[in-house]
Amino acid sequence: MDNNTSEAFNEAIKDARDKPILTMYESIRRYLMTRLQTRFKLGMGFKGTICPRIRNKLEATKKWVGECDAMYSGGTIFEVITVLGTYIVDIGQKTCSCRKWDVSGVPCVHGLATIITDKSDLEQYVDKYYHCSTFGRTHNHIIKPIPDQTMWVRTEYDPINPPPLRKRSGRPKKNRRKGEDEPKTSSGVRKHYTTLRCGKCKQPGHNARTCSIMVVTTSNAGVSGVTRGRGSQAYKYKS
Repeated sequence: MDNNTSEAFNEAIKDARDKPILTMYESIRRYLMTRLQTRFKLGMGFKGTICPRIRNKLEATKKWVGECDAMYSGGTIFEVITVLGTYIVDIGQKTCSCRKWDVSGVPCVHGLATIITDKSDLEQYVDKYYHCSTFGRTHNHIIKPIPDQTMWVRTEYDPINPPPLRKRSGRPKKNRRKGEDEPKTSSGVRKHYTTLRCGKCKQPGHNARTCSIMVVTTSNAGVSGVTRGRGSQAYKYKS
């Protein structure tokens, strides 16, 4: 549905993308090596069963539990009545008819109302992917450091030489090429939608270079001159 993962990765390797192939790979390897250990140490400091962000999300959802009326139907099935409608919650299957619990793995407000009514442990109904133990196992891998190229094992094959360097004109581009349907500016507004405004007279429709407004310059002795011009051609009349 989206490419947020690749966008985040492209932003992380922006400084390495314009380097030679081996240098680029080494920069990415060092980035991943340090990131894994940083995240692993972060996970070691988590308290409880679920990660702090999911716990905060559940605490924020609890504020709306008072608007839900959960009624026991039998087994692990409950009927939850709200102002917006009626929902069926099965805490045994960890599902709700609103589909939010099914998609995210985190109990929705209807599921929370049911769990609180059943007086069950809330954390056991959160998907295992949000557990602190899962976070630690995800980042406990070690990317081992690699020695310098001078210490690499020599082979019987000829070394691979790099392609000839072709220096292009202008500054090298680091940003990703955007698609036709993406905004060209960081603010999300295309340039041709904006209004040109003069920095001299503050009027729209032209800039300061093409402004034809009379400008009077003053000094300690009074008016010293008047400048009137358009573009780079200007005429100054001395008083």
